[in-house]
Amino acid sequence: MRKRSVLSLVLCLAVALAASCAPAAEIPLGETPAPIQCKLTFDTGLGSYIAPLTAPAGTPVSAPAPPVCEGYRFGGWYLGESLYEFFVMPEKSITLTASWIKLYTITFITGSGATAIHPAEYAQGETIKLPKNPVKTGYAFSYWVMNGAAFNLVEMPGASVILTAVWQETNSIIFDLGEEAEALGVTMDPLSAVAGAPIEEPVPPKMPGYVFSRWLDTSKNTYLFDKMPAARETVLTAKWEEASVLPSMFLELSDGFGNRIDLGSVDRENYVKSTVTVRNADESHNFANAAAEFRGRGNGSWSDNGGTGKRGYRIKFGSKLPLFGYTANKHYAIVPCTNEGGGGGGDKTMLQNALAYGLGREVFDHLEYTTNARLIDVYINGEFRGVYLLAELVRVGEGRIDIKSQYNVHDTGYLIEYDSYAAGEGEEGIAWFRAHSAQKYPFALKSPDPDDYRNEGMDDAQWRLQVSWIKNKVSALMNTVFDKNFAAFSELADVDSFVDMYLLQELMKNTDAGWSSLFLYKKPNGKFYMGSPWDFDMSANTTRGDRSPQNLYVAGTGTGSCMNASPNTFSEMFHALYQTPGFYAALVARWKAVSPAVTAFIGRTVSDSFIETHAFAMGRNFFKFGAYGHAGQGEAEAAWATNALALKNWILDRTDWLTNTGPWK
Repeated sequence: MRKRSVLSLVLCLAVALAASCAPAAEIPLGETPAPIQCKLTFDTGLGSYIAPLTAPAGTPVSAPAPPVCEGYRFGGWYLGESLYEFFVMPEKSITLTASWIKLYTITFITGSGATAIHPAEYAQGETIKLPKNPVKTGYAFSYWVMNGAAFNLVEMPGASVILTAVWQETNSIIFDLGEEAEALGVTMDPLSAVAGAPIEEPVPPKMPGYVFSRWLDTSKNTYLFDKMPAARETVLTAKWEEASVLPSMFLELSDGFGNRIDLGSVDRENYVKSTVTVRNADESHNFANAAAEFRGRGNGSWSDNGGTGKRGYRIKFGSKLPLFGYTANKHYAIVPCTNEGGGGGGDKTMLQNALAYGLGREVFDHLEYTTNARLIDVYINGEFRGVYLLAELVRVGEGRIDIKSQYNVHDTGYLIEYDSYAAGEGEEGIAWFRAHSAQKYPFALKSPDPDDYRNEGMDDAQWRLQVSWIKNKVSALMNTVFDKNFAAFSELADVDSFVDMYLLQELMKNTDAGWSSLFLYKKPNGKFYMGSPWDFDMSANTTRGDRSPQNLYVAGTGTGSCMNASPNTFSEMFHALYQTPGFYAALVARWKAVSPAVTAFIGRTVSDSFIETHAFAMGRNFFKFGAYGHAGQGEAEAAWATNALALKNWILDRTDWLTNTGPWK
């Protein structure tokens, strides 16, 4: 019995040993082993509970929503000493521990009646960013106080703090917009500040049909915004002007110390300080209180404007401004455009300059530069001064006569003007020179500016040498003109620009083509060009002598010519060029090419719609400055509309005559 038991035991052990050494059962083909399940356990310590994440090893996994613990900021999950980055489930289960950053609180006490500010929390050493200042009616926020002293910490200390607002009582400026504005629901918030604090003029509200002019104090004087007055409350009244279709320019003249300069004391030699504001234009072109300087300008436009009292002025801004989208510049002119000029004419439309410049820009485009200009309403020291033409001054610079003009460099860029007034502008050989005996008048040097050569390190002798150099070049050019040598002229001059300038002058019958405002420029190491057209007040149907649309005027010498009517303003240069066969052929060909564009430009520019929309502005100008005897606004509007239509028809008839009847047919 015992032997059998022993034998059975041996057999069992043998079977067991054989089973433990047998190879593992093979996994059938096509089947994947079961993945190992792993777990991420989260130890939040101080924070809220986070449920574990269980997933197969290698499975993409994202961090859970961070736990929350009052007074602390969650700083991430750590595995040991390292910040854990969630990507895929690890190959074994692990426990992650939350990191916590202690926070300290800034409590803001603003006081009764003030806006509340929520507490802010920061960790020790973090940069403090104070909230937007609180607001309290009748008071201005001054600063925050901590423990009785002004708060000036930049980084958060290791403790919570309490900040208390300090207030100063404020004064107010109340804006009375008038009954009409009130009826239309136009309002404006008061301006509040501590007495003596700097203040700026606020942006005025818009009122349909009107343009804001100025703020008046109780004495009806213009209020200058500088510092908040000492009075608890100051009331200012808005002054409105009836708006026209034109932009409005407001100029305030002063001595720089808050005292107004009367317009009557302004001369052509001395600048006075001013501010310039433009309203009622496209929103992107409006601006307020730009610093500038202001003085008179012009010759006929300074002293003889048909009894209107209007004069020409010049504006020099403190920094370059792109008025109405033009290339930014400091220098602009406001031109009255009603000059009688001693010829009994005068522009009764204020459109002759604007149309001539528009033709130069859009039709006679062989002129590289023609001044940009637009009509505006002008107010000076609060008084309406009428409609003016704001124009870019003809100057060397980017976007204008774009040439490089240097001192003490002979073959540089030069801008010169054929000008009957030149001899009165300085000394011969310094400010002006004569080029040819056939010409009545000299040339004034505009750039380089004769006023600045000493500031550029040159003495008189050096400057005279530079002036002599350009004089010789101009003389050589004029020799080719009066010798009628077209080939030689073509080598020295840009023929296309001379042709276009002549055509524009002849089309408009400009009586001043041989008098002044005729600009030439020479490019460095290059030719002479003409541009920009300027001063067409005495032209078209208001010129001297023959005012019909017929006859050769600028270049002619017979009946109906400028020479016949006004020898002092006759252009010897254009007459000689006209007599030059090559030049004549070029102008006839050019006229045939551009004459349809002239007709189209005038038709669309002086349209019925234009006349209708501009009648109020132009009528107000001619009624206010009644050189033509209009009894009222309505009569002035009707007269202007009649004159504008007459000017339009005159230019169209002139174009037709030059094309079909005159010498260029």
